[in-house]
Amino acid sequence: MRTELKEALHGSKNMPLWLDRSDRPHTAPCLSARVETELAIVGAGFTGLWAALLAKEAHPDLDVVLIEAGSVGDGASGRNGGCVSTTLTHYQSNRDLGLPEGEPEMATLGRQNAEGFLDDLKRYRMQVDYEPTGYLHVAVQADQIRALQALYELDQKSGTASVLLDREAVQKEVASPAFLAGHWDKQTRLGILHPGKLVDGLREAACKRGVSLYENSPLTQLAAADSGSDILLTSAHGQIRARKVLLATHAYPSLIPQTRCSLMAPIWEYALATEPLSEAQMASIAWSGRQCISGEENFFHYYRLTSDNRIMIGGGVPDFFLSNSGRFIDQDDPASFEGIAFYFFTIFPQLKGLRFSHRWSGAIGASRDHSLHFGQAMNDRVVWVQGYSGQGVTPCRFGARGGLALLGLGETELARLAFVQRRPVHWPPHLLRWLGANVTFSALEKADRNQGKKGLWLKMLDRTGFGIKI
Repeated sequence: MRTELKEALHGSKNMPLWLDRSDRPHTAPCLSARVETELAIVGAGFTGLWAALLAKEAHPDLDVVLIEAGSVGDGASGRNGGCVSTTLTHYQSNRDLGLPEGEPEMATLGRQNAEGFLDDLKRYRMQVDYEPTGYLHVAVQADQIRALQALYELDQKSGTASVLLDREAVQKEVASPAFLAGHWDKQTRLGILHPGKLVDGLREAACKRGVSLYENSPLTQLAAADSGSDILLTSAHGQIRARKVLLATHAYPSLIPQTRCSLMAPIWEYALATEPLSEAQMASIAWSGRQCISGEENFFHYYRLTSDNRIMIGGGVPDFFLSNSGRFIDQDDPASFEGIAFYFFTIFPQLKGLRFSHRWSGAIGASRDHSLHFGQAMNDRVVWVQGYSGQGVTPCRFGARGGLALLGLGETELARLAFVQRRPVHWPPHLLRWLGANVTFSALEKADRNQGKKGLWLKMLDRTGFGIKI
């Protein structure tokens, strides 16, 4: 079997499918001079791009500079599955997050954000290959059927349009012998898009409104100017003097020392994309609804079709590295990619012989409670946004809006939300975090092999309120 997996992966490009396009914009210049601006945004992924666009939309005369250490979108924004969702917090409720009574429900905020997200795509005429397919959760083990039933019952209470599918029904939607049941959330605000085209669409819209963009300009320092009223951002070849700063670096090391290691845990994930399927291969899997699919395991896989009928698949068991220096260097790990390929052919054995065209990996930033967080520093002139924990395609727009609100440049009511104002939860020191992560990952993987049955370690984490969501 391993020989077959190696053959399926042989010749694949080690880069995200979404960024392997000849129609991508030309690279912007690097920062090579001293620049002054009213708003500097650090990080040109989804959050930074949305923030730049929304800031110029609300304040057309505002001078905005967007600076990126590498290329626009080459972080998590260019490596994800492109699944559009209505959640901001991995479907956690107000109660889960400890929010006070009377606050807007997180589910409501998520739906409103998703509506605004899709409206903006139309308004700016972004061609992102969006398909309102809904979201299909599938059970591949008997114990996971109960989780799908619980999702369906919650939908019935909230009035959400969804369908609970038995084995025969789910296999009519997608012909996989591994699927035992399914839960299809049919909301029109759920679907799939091309994340690379979203990155480029946001970039084009922001630059057309006058945002100044610098690429390949890693910053080395953030400090107060001599006057104390401005912020200095320094790179190897230039400097930005800004009135206000929004940090949108997410999984990458923060420029604020006290938050650099304690708020985010970079977790390494892997993904593959196949060659385009033939008509016969498409017929064999009968995936006519083209839903975004995810499993119910602790280490679930997610997969979707592309506009040219490739299958992109990611997830599985992630990595958490002890070495700080190696976290953001490309990890071309054959064993991890072979693991995803093995799972793929378990789900779709009828596609045996299909080859993978692309493989890629990279860090996502996981916050302690797997939820988006905001923070302020330097007399509230610097705001940071991070913590999407693998579900940032749609929430990044909310993150940008909340960050701008805290800087006094956005929607005032957002800045007053308890969700936006709450204090982040810190991770343990890095060595303890690494030990705990690897023990926990091993326990979660064992539970997946044991029909979801938790061992003593996972039960202890649940009892102490340290339960893990992946």
